[in-house]
Amino acid sequence: MKTFWICGHHSVNECIKNSKRQIIEIICKEHSSTESLCIQNKIKYRFYKRKDENKILQSNLQVAHQNTFAKIVSFKNLELNNVSESNKINLIALENITDIRNIGSIIRTSLCFGISGIVIEKKNFKSDSVELFKSASGAMEYMDIYAISNLNQFLTGIKKKITLFMDSILTREKNLMKNLFQKMEMYLSWEQKVLG
Repeated sequence: MKTFWICGHHSVNECIKNSKRQIIEIICKEHSSTESLCIQNKIKYRFYKRKDENKILQSNLQVAHQNTFAKIVSFKNLELNNVSESNKINLIALENITDIRNIGSIIRTSLCFGISGIVIEKKNFKSDSVELFKSASGAMEYMDIYAISNLNQFLTGIKKKITLFMDSILTREKNLMKNLFQKMEMYLSWEQKVLG
């Protein structure tokens, strides 16, 4: 299993709240919300020292870390074929987005709008990036990410499924409207008889 560091209050706190996330180490400020969460969830932690910053962030010293760090184990890559057709999911496909901070922001915003998963090209996605987790502000813990090799192939395949899905929705809506009009006709007919 691959381990890596993330930083920032929101990112680290959401990792602590996620029972599926394996945490190796927490470093935080004294009397912080992160310390409270660690105590509440019985997670070992230690207090931040200035030397931690250089060791952990190395070349990413420009990241606003808020003196809060977590060493975590990466999740297993999700496969799109594991998504059953009975599951109702909303996916966003990201093509040619290479800035990892933009990807993190898209993940954060997508979560707010009820999107359940993001499909992205493997070559543009670095799942262990401190900047990704920081810009996602904890949303990485709740978003399914599908990193795939060939986005065009995926979109071509999904287009067929979407067409079938849309056909079934349209058929259902057509039947719904038909039933609605029948009820309206019955009501109007009843109203005419009663009011005559």
